[in-house]
Amino acid sequence: MQNDQENKTGLARLGYIWNDWISTFIILALLLMTLLIGTGEMIHGQMLRMGERLYGDQTTGMQYSFLRAEPEKPSCDRHPNIDAQVQEQMKANAADEFASMFGAASEADVRASLLAAQQQCEEKYQFYDKAMKHLEAHPSIRTYRKVETTFFGIFKLGSENQTVILLVMVLFASITASLRYHHIGLRAPKTKIDFRVYSALMVAGNALLSYSVVSQYHSVLNSGVEVAGKTAVLYWLWIALFVSLTIISIFQFIFIPKTAQPKGNFGLALLSVPLYAFMSLVTGIVFTFFMDYPMGQGIYLGILVEFSGIFLNLALFIWAGMLLTQTRVMDLFLNILRPWNLAPETLTWLILIAAAIPTAYTGASGIFVIAAGAIIYKEVWNSGARRQYALAVSAMSGSLGVVIRPCLLVILISMLDSRHVTSTELFDHGIYVFWLTAFIFLGVSLILAEEKFRVNSPKIAVPGMLRACVPVIPYVIIGFAVVMFYKLA
Repeated sequence: MQNDQENKTGLARLGYIWNDWISTFIILALLLMTLLIGTGEMIHGQMLRMGERLYGDQTTGMQYSFLRAEPEKPSCDRHPNIDAQVQEQMKANAADEFASMFGAASEADVRASLLAAQQQCEEKYQFYDKAMKHLEAHPSIRTYRKVETTFFGIFKLGSENQTVILLVMVLFASITASLRYHHIGLRAPKTKIDFRVYSALMVAGNALLSYSVVSQYHSVLNSGVEVAGKTAVLYWLWIALFVSLTIISIFQFIFIPKTAQPKGNFGLALLSVPLYAFMSLVTGIVFTFFMDYPMGQGIYLGILVEFSGIFLNLALFIWAGMLLTQTRVMDLFLNILRPWNLAPETLTWLILIAAAIPTAYTGASGIFVIAAGAIIYKEVWNSGARRQYALAVSAMSGSLGVVIRPCLLVILISMLDSRHVTSTELFDHGIYVFWLTAFIFLGVSLILAEEKFRVNSPKIAVPGMLRACVPVIPYVIIGFAVVMFYKLA
């Protein structure tokens, strides 16, 4: 590994530093910020309650909320000369040219007003003295206050700039995906023709998006409405994103990877083009050449950013799916089914039903495929299924869960079209779609099954299943504890 790094050229080493260090660190920091935003309100509320329990004093009436900022010494005179102030005010009233019109205050009224002001000043001093005495008795309160207010400041900054965080995350992730040819497509580019077609359509798609967001930005500038600082930052991030991707695609079109195979097929090359490129090309051509409205793509991108909170949560769920691939959780849960020696079709159906639960809570089937697809493929194939069947099962292992509560994808769809449908209606119908699809899949699988239905005797399977449940118990307890913590916090 070390020799590989030493043999890399300067450009390759720069790409390695960007992909494996800079981009990774920034995305990790933004994901942690997103996690902080999602849980920050609850955590900050707990910190305030803890501060009250630690530093509040019911006997003196001192609360932690009074001490979140350093008490300021009052600037008023604590022991004023009331008689002198009364005489001074009376002289000022006598010299007032409007006094005869509205009536001058009597000496008793002036004195009462000054005494009330003195009383308010005395109360301020008493509170200040009591607060300073409380701070001296609890010196650690300043340290705790610093931690609590700093956390609140970070949480507030992140909450007010979720759209910026999302765009910065998309910027770095998109650049990294483009440099590594990791955009989602039907097949990976392998031949020189694949890479040429891939890069050419990426150049066209990114160029159309760049033109769209630049046109939208100029339209806003020429509208006569002042552009707020945050709005300008969002426009510049969009421009930087698509211009950078266009430049990268041009570079990739000129310089084909040395590992590319010779020759190739144009039809297969089209399958290598990312879905993102096709979508940007179609929408860009329609808006720019047919509707003469080039800023249309940029406007729809702005609408998507309005739901930045949901997309940031999806980023967290994808991260969770990637982390789940590094654990043995799926393997441990499948150990519970293995003693039954189920037929491939029955095993597949149970896996699809069970996989719907994590899919519903993460919001996207792709996350579960990332986390468990390889294990499911191996398990179904080992049970005697065909390779194509095992691949199909692993690909659709998380699909059923996208229609049941509380899938974020359904909530997002209902928010985009809230005039015609609500999330409750979608979830109510989704449960019927879920069971209908599940039983149709089971029926077709059993009809086309190459093997007879099989299942081990309960006398053999139950003891093995119970033994397999033991390693799963800690994960169940941890999951239950986390859910209850967030519900009760």
